[in-house]
Amino acid sequence: MKKVDGRDYLELSDVEGRLKGVFGHDDIMAFIDMGELVGFEEDGVWIISEKGMGSFMDKYVRSSIFYLGVRDIDMGDIRLRGRVLDIGGGGEGVIGQLAGPNVIAIDKLKSELEEAADCDCVKIVMDATEMQFTDGIFDTVTAFFSFMYMSREDVSRAMGESYRVLKDGGDLHVWDMCVPENLSAGKEVYAILLRVDIGNKLIETGYGTKWNKTQDMEQIASMALEMGFEVTDKESHDSYFYMKLKKRA
Repeated sequence: MKKVDGRDYLELSDVEGRLKGVFGHDDIMAFIDMGELVGFEEDGVWIISEKGMGSFMDKYVRSSIFYLGVRDIDMGDIRLRGRVLDIGGGGEGVIGQLAGPNVIAIDKLKSELEEAADCDCVKIVMDATEMQFTDGIFDTVTAFFSFMYMSREDVSRAMGESYRVLKDGGDLHVWDMCVPENLSAGKEVYAILLRVDIGNKLIETGYGTKWNKTQDMEQIASMALEMGFEVTDKESHDSYFYMKLKKRA
């Protein structure tokens, strides 16, 4: 604790103590960088008020949302070939910002598309489980933290539709969250915060879903193989995964 003008403030070590078992040091530093833990420096020491700490606890610890913390995704080297279809491209619209005019972003909610960041992409209200495109017209399909919002049956349908609209040899890129069984009393939503580096911009965003299902990379890979995809790349990270799938020619 540090006293400033007669008031007690928490130092970084105090914050780490209160969040022990919930968020680690790297998460705490990321929350500070993102402006979610709002403190200030006094004599070269970072401190935060009890009120500021309380506000953070209310949002990230005491609420019905289980937050994983902050994860960094580097997409600076990702190359999306040709014409790109982005499933669930509303919200932050990461793929639209990454690949711009090559992207057609679909989302079944018009409001999500309207909220998406400005980009040169085309935005269409459409359900990914019943796409209104002809067969084999896209070189690439992407799903950036989109399958987490779907039931397992709808994920299967969306992957089947992705296979249909892809050209032979086309790629499906999937980034998504690992969702374990809900064993946490009082937690209804499972959420992740992201810092996404797309090369020319750092996007800070977050995704959360009702915590009523499980999801992992092997589930998605199994569905993909059933659809006829070939898994050409996969990466398992802390709490999320990436897969690149190819439609066999």
